Amino acid sequence: MRFEEIEKKLSPVHRILLTTDGSVTRVLEALFGQVEVETELQKVIKAGERVASLLEIHKGNKVNLRVVILRAGEINTAYAVSLTPVERIEPEFRGYIMKEDIPIGRIMRKLKIESRRELRNYSVVKAGKKLSRIFRISPGEAVLRRNYNIIREGKIMMNITEFFPCSLYRFNKK
Repeated sequence: MRFEEIEKKLSPVHRILLTTDGSVTRVLEALFGQVEVETELQKVIKAGERVASLLEIHKGNKVNLRVVILRAGEINTAYAVSLTPVERIEPEFRGYIMKEDIPIGRIMRKLKIESRRELRNYSVVKAGKKLSRIFRISPGEAVLRRNYNIIREGKIMMNITEFFPCSLYRFNKK
């Protein structure tokens, strides 16, 4: 199925999640109330060629890899993978993303970090085993996927890929 055909089936909420250039945490909080983070993986890695190119840094630079599930109560609302060049973030911010289960949007608001988001791409993908387990959906079900950069002072501060189960966000299709 072509993306244009899939896009016609998306609800307004689906389109908001895919295209917003604001805080996804805020969108999720508007829909579900308080959103919490469960950190699945957090470690510092050395950038390989692909990651270095993506973040516009040198190969071998330190990058914080953070994989989280965003949850509202018992509902897993989003799954996110972020890549952050360690050299581009202040120690206080680094401490939060490396040691705390706090959504990135909330950390940025707390520290009053001025930035902008640049949407790189978005799509609808089929859930594999991992996303099926996380979202408690059947393999092959539709999942929204988006990738964007958070830009600060003209440089990529973070690259984030987020996933949302389509079935959870079927509100008022118009």
